[in-house]
Amino acid sequence: MSIQKSLAGDTTERDTIGVLTFPIVQAGTIPLSHLMEIACSISGGPPSLITGNDGYTVFSSDKRFRTFGVSHEEAKSPVIRILGYLTTQVKISLRMVRIRNVDIWIFFIGGDLLLLPMLTARLLRKKVLLMFAGSAIEKSRTSGGRFGQTIRVLTFLTSTLSNGIVLYARCLVGEYHMNRFASKVHIAHEHYIDFQTFHLETPLEQREPLIAFIGRFSEEKGVKNFVQAAPAILETLPEARILIGGSGPLEDEIQRQISALNIQDRVRIEGWIPHEKLPEYLNRIRVIALPSYTEGLPNLMLEAMACGTPVVVNAVGVIPEIVQDGLNGFIMKDNSPACIALNVIRAFRHPDLERIAFRGRQHVETEFGFEAAVEKCSRVLEKMCGQ
Repeated sequence: MSIQKSLAGDTTERDTIGVLTFPIVQAGTIPLSHLMEIACSISGGPPSLITGNDGYTVFSSDKRFRTFGVSHEEAKSPVIRILGYLTTQVKISLRMVRIRNVDIWIFFIGGDLLLLPMLTARLLRKKVLLMFAGSAIEKSRTSGGRFGQTIRVLTFLTSTLSNGIVLYARCLVGEYHMNRFASKVHIAHEHYIDFQTFHLETPLEQREPLIAFIGRFSEEKGVKNFVQAAPAILETLPEARILIGGSGPLEDEIQRQISALNIQDRVRIEGWIPHEKLPEYLNRIRVIALPSYTEGLPNLMLEAMACGTPVVVNAVGVIPEIVQDGLNGFIMKDNSPACIALNVIRAFRHPDLERIAFRGRQHVETEFGFEAAVEKCSRVLEKMCGQ
């Protein structure tokens, strides 16, 4: 949250923006911080933010906007989980009613399932922009969730009620089941890179022979597949070691998996890596893998490329529009353990790896600056609201 800009010379009266999310974990604070930076630049008055859990902890001290906290605890019992989810939506809705000076509500992380707040916004005659950070439908499908049909219905209803929908790229219309809403889909993203923080410090040839996964330990991120690929990777690359950074619901299972495979001597679990320390890690890594089942536009991929770290990624979400196999990164056909191992080894041994890393860094520096993100989001609001 170190970058602060304004639209100099723009005297047009602009609507005041409010942003809301379902209470989020630490991993969600980075994309939310980017969106709030953009909101501070394009809002007609000080923005408002409704979030919770780690989100409130991170943002409550920022005086550029007002932050309202809503806590949420995940229960194991399905019935209690549903009741808790409804209670949290009621809390968010009550917060919205008390916040008077918001013209446009942007529903962000988890917003595609917040039906009660969406109804509240429309009853208050506010404009609503539903901004997808990912697909709850795809996340549920890949993790075998029992609420798949309910999630589909909620996503349909919130998409119907919204004034506009923001996706990261046109290719996501089908993947996110938005075909019937294509007429009100806009293309933009909150992603930008702070190039003063994320940049090349250690040339690739001077780095450790380190292969990494960094991310949330959850089903949709493909972390279990990455661990299952590790024995084949380590057998073919005897000089290599593996770093796994992150935390989440699969943490104990990942530990057991590593022990069962008897690879603990060459695999290190680092735990959650604070964002401010991420550039240091990315400048140590030779190759990083993102074997997700579903993604929108992963910020970690862009940050790795900005640091000159080659990425091995599954072709989901917007990734194939950014990464070109063998040119500025490496694309896997799928995220099976065998395919992960094959492509990580291919990348690690590629004779032109430094040039591929250079092209990746060049692409991110050209396409993912702060000003470009502000311009795209401003254009969406102008189309939707006639600002």
